[in-house]
Amino acid sequence: MERTTEATLFEAVCAMLVVLTWIIVGALCLKSGTELTSATRNNLIIKELTCTVLVALMLYYAYYPTRRVATHLMIKNFRQMQIASRMIRILAVVIALGELFYAIMTATGDVKTYFGFVLACIVALFVTLVVFNFLIYKAGK
Repeated sequence: MERTTEATLFEAVCAMLVVLTWIIVGALCLKSGTELTSATRNNLIIKELTCTVLVALMLYYAYYPTRRVATHLMIKNFRQMQIASRMIRILAVVIALGELFYAIMTATGDVKTYFGFVLACIVALFVTLVVFNFLIYKAGK
């Protein structure tokens, strides 16, 4: 797949979300007098680092959708490649958004408010997978 304006926009949005997340995590870890223990800080950094690497890998694999990273369907034509690539990019944005909400939830300590947003991101992941797998299958007929 080649580079498009759509791909650039998805990558820019993901980059913005990831940078904002790391600003929050950095501010939270450097803030003196926080209630976070050292273990909690380390867990937060590991979780955010894992999500950041996952987002970067998904954006990379969006250029190679035939490697069957996100779908069990066999990709046979160019239209299916486009749909699979778009699906992987949307999943990357949703994961970056969930990462941001998790960082905000940890920073504010307001679990009740932001847990709904994190849960909505998880639901959005599954809905995206189901809908786009159906679209990929339909484009292959």
